[in-house]
Amino acid sequence: GIDSQPKQIVINAYVINYIDYGQGPPLLLLHGLNFGWGQWYKNFLDLSKKHTVYAIDLPGSGWSSKVDFFNVNLERTFVDTVEMFIQKLNLKSTTIVAHSFGGWIAFKIALNKRNEIKKMLLINPMGFFRDMPMEYRLVASKSIANLLGKTVFRPSSDKIRKFLESSVADKSCIDDEFVDYLVAMIKEDQRSHPIHLISRLAGFFYIDEELDIGSLLAEIKIPLFIVIGEYDKMTPYEKAERLFSKVADAEVYT
Repeated sequence: GIDSQPKQIVINAYVINYIDYGQGPPLLLLHGLNFGWGQWYKNFLDLSKKHTVYAIDLPGSGWSSKVDFFNVNLERTFVDTVEMFIQKLNLKSTTIVAHSFGGWIAFKIALNKRNEIKKMLLINPMGFFRDMPMEYRLVASKSIANLLGKTVFRPSSDKIRKFLESSVADKSCIDDEFVDYLVAMIKEDQRSHPIHLISRLAGFFYIDEELDIGSLLAEIKIPLFIVIGEYDKMTPYEKAERLFSKVADAEVYT
């Protein structure tokens, strides 16, 4: 574990829960979906050897203020909030490491150029390809997503573990501590169920049009490192390699 206690800061009427640890240039971690900064707890010690690591619970995630994911404004709720977090903590020349939906947020921040971002490492980032994998299409329906969150994927250890295992290739990476953390978060407020955010981002055939950022890639002028999982269906490696090869300062890894 790490010897650091979570802190809170108020941004845009949201109480944002975050943790900082280590010494060195700032490194900001943005989690995927609404898994909260607990997604990164195994990485803190290594990353903090050379950086001051900041990891936040995005609105509606972890122990930050809850939001209605079904009706949330993505830009205002997530992008604006993270930008103001960087400004309020006076982070300069920040490196961002982000996963999935967090990768979309990071990309939008770099596009807006309101903060000094040094470089980004995006892991299976969302938004560069619009095709919606077949297994996610049904949850585009709010009623189906709500039903699944209360039945098949209700907040119990076995059901949430099943939910997490359905989205990873290596099931051994999901441990009891993270499952318990996520169950507690959802039990506190059912609106915190990740399936609600998936529903907001999903479409029956394509991801939400607001998420489409593939055509904006050439506007990024900072070093960009992309890590794509071999079995990721939202960001297929071969398509990602072709897309990012057009960017001079981008590297793709699997």
